[in-house]
Amino acid sequence: MLLRDNDSTIKFIDIPAEYRVDDPDIRKRYLFNGDMRVLAARVVSFIRERCPDVDAQTLELYYEAIAERRFLPAGNTLVAGEKPLQPNCSIIGSVYEHNYAEVEKRCRTLWSNRIGVGFDLSKAEDPVSILKSLSKANDEVCVGDWRPKRGNIATLSVEHPRLMEFVRCKSSSEEQANALYNFNISVAASDAFMERALDGERAATLRLHAIAKHAHAYGDPGLVFIDRVQDGHERIVTAVPCGEQFMHTDETCNLGAVNLDAFVKEGRFDFEAYAVTVRLATRFLDTMVDLLEIPDKKMAKRTRELRRVGLGVMGFATTLRAMGIPYESKQALRMGARLAQRLTAEASATSMELAEERDEGHLWDDTRRNITVTCLAPTGGIRRLVANDGYSIEPLFSSEEKRASPEFEVQMAATWQRHIENAISKTITLPNDVSRSRITRLFMQAYQEGCKGVTVYRDGSRSNQPIKVCDGDQCEFIRVKE
Repeated sequence: MLLRDNDSTIKFIDIPAEYRVDDPDIRKRYLFNGDMRVLAARVVSFIRERCPDVDAQTLELYYEAIAERRFLPAGNTLVAGEKPLQPNCSIIGSVYEHNYAEVEKRCRTLWSNRIGVGFDLSKAEDPVSILKSLSKANDEVCVGDWRPKRGNIATLSVEHPRLMEFVRCKSSSEEQANALYNFNISVAASDAFMERALDGERAATLRLHAIAKHAHAYGDPGLVFIDRVQDGHERIVTAVPCGEQFMHTDETCNLGAVNLDAFVKEGRFDFEAYAVTVRLATRFLDTMVDLLEIPDKKMAKRTRELRRVGLGVMGFATTLRAMGIPYESKQALRMGARLAQRLTAEASATSMELAEERDEGHLWDDTRRNITVTCLAPTGGIRRLVANDGYSIEPLFSSEEKRASPEFEVQMAATWQRHIENAISKTITLPNDVSRSRITRLFMQAYQEGCKGVTVYRDGSRSNQPIKVCDGDQCEFIRVKE
């Protein structure tokens, strides 16, 4: 690609990569003709028009990274130039009876711009009633022919007196579950609670078993280890909808992922090329913070004060396969730790460089440009642009792959979490006949191994199962052997 100062036209030169995306749904979603060069050029042109201080060499590097699919920003950024650039998700924070009207008004604006929202219901007298009202309001929002059906999360303190009503609100009936389908729910468990449960205290143990019982029935609720997500500043009360980012009230975030597959050559991983892309991607995401068109004044202000970004990865399982490494192995854990450590080290170093270059850090630290730089998002949509099955660090959902045990999946999530600044979106997949007590043990294992949260999904527990494995044209539910 060539960019001249006096010419906004983007011209192509040959780059050794396959550019075509044939999936019509993805081409429609990201508003392009299937040529990755066109998609990359549009995003880079958007930056150039709005950030004239970004030099031509850096723009060209952005273009090559996206066109070659070494780095992909999240879907909201990939439609830049065609639609307003919106953040991926946001945090409203506490919602309860006395502030509900104001919160709903703000959320309708966010939802109409396709921005997911995180809520905490711990101050509410009747949290389930508040949840139902939010869900109904969300369902009423339409944007053209599009109606948001997901993209929210609600958390509730494990100490709340009406916890059990909340825990069973989605598993009590299919009608109720469908009514709340646009919300994930999680229980915010303190360190003190988890330690009591591990020590066998009856009250805490019974509550944890009850949470596991309903997670067994429907996949919700998950657990958030809320004390582990604090950063020493204002208290953090909830996460973004998929759980990869814990943020302060009124924050938004912008995400992207490095495609690990792009760095495997003849069975070996090129760590130096990976590091170069991580640094470039961090600069890209920081630039996008200033270009976000956030339709909420409080969120716009807080977002630019803290400049939180979330750089993650995708294709970990397919990368392991290309290197001949079994997913469930010590070698895979070592590889995961090395990749995660390098991701955060390079991204953090780049954030420090940016603060020095621009003589401006974030609100609470002038040595870094961004309050956090790494997290692991699900990468559901952008994964299809690279035509692999590698959702973030999830194992492969393929009938040809030997499935990892649930306990190992927790271990893998914990291995990455030790080196990631924010959090990890990871669902532990379970066989249909898994026991409730095993889910309780998985919750305890996740806490003991240092995770910030954990969710599980039991095969067949929902009539509208979200994950299937396919072999050719034949699909079946996930089956995992005990």
